[in-house]
Amino acid sequence: MPPSVPQADPMQTSAAAAQLTKLLAEFNPGAVEFTEANEAALRPLPHGDSWGQFVKLVQGYAFAEAQAQLIANAPNPAGYGILQDAKVFKEEGISPLGLFLGALLPTVIAIAFFWLLR
Repeated sequence: MPPSVPQADPMQTSAAAAQLTKLLAEFNPGAVEFTEANEAALRPLPHGDSWGQFVKLVQGYAFAEAQAQLIANAPNPAGYGILQDAKVFKEEGISPLGLFLGALLPTVIAIAFFWLLR
């Protein structure tokens, strides 16, 4: 992400993504202006350097393709809210390693349980 674009709050990103998804689903030409006006909130959604491609889709009125890309990359606000409130993630935010380690023990227990039942 270029340094000139400030980091957006994930809840703002989620809200902007929901609104843009609605505009794209309705084939509303206002989606172009909405994308430009909410760039800071929407920019984190496309993976890597695909923001430019996403904007071209919207500006070219390829709304179905833009909507598919947006839905594929949109955050899950409920999951984010639950995880963000967890004590484990308070200081560093949500990390993939923390998620993995948190799921490791229950997974091992479930595997052992099913192994013993066979």
